[in-house]
Amino acid sequence: MAFDLSSLGMLIGSLSGILAPLAIVQRLLKNHKKDKDFETAKLIHMVKEEVSQVDKRLTREVLALEEAMEIMRSGFAKDLEHTKESHETKLESLSEKIEQLREEVRSQHSQLIALLTKLISN
Repeated sequence: MAFDLSSLGMLIGSLSGILAPLAIVQRLLKNHKKDKDFETAKLIHMVKEEVSQVDKRLTREVLALEEAMEIMRSGFAKDLEHTKESHETKLESLSEKIEQLREEVRSQHSQLIALLTKLISN
């Protein structure tokens, strides 16, 4: 079996005709993978930026809520202290009134006893 140059040329031409589209397909697949990897990296970067923005926004909101809560606590503490002082003042006032009423009752009781004693002795 002898190969002549024209057969070898035709064989090489045929192989080139078959291999060239395969090389093109392989290059297209490689480029597609690169593009897909690039798009994936781009998407990951966009998602990270979005997460970062959401994190910053939520952090600001949490800080604002903490500040509002501290203001409310402070106001509540002041209101509670004021209420406590007000009740203490009212209790002192009521205690004084009760003591005055006791004195009046004692005085009236003494006057009644004196009056009854005077009526009985007459």
